[in-house]
Amino acid sequence: MKEYEILYDTGEARKLVAQINRMAKEGWQAKSIGALGAPTGIRAVYVLMEREVS
Repeated sequence: MKEYEILYDTGEARKLVAQINRMAKEGWQAKSIGALGAPTGIRAVYVLMEREVS
């Protein structure tokens, strides 16, 4: 069985990267990365995280 979590960031990418690194140590993997925004720039970034659950 797989478990999913969606992470998002609206301005401080360093905090997002720190959270991804913490989750990677717990067995999570980034499956999808995307961004939301307008032609004037990116407003938010999201990452779909996945891990196997027993």
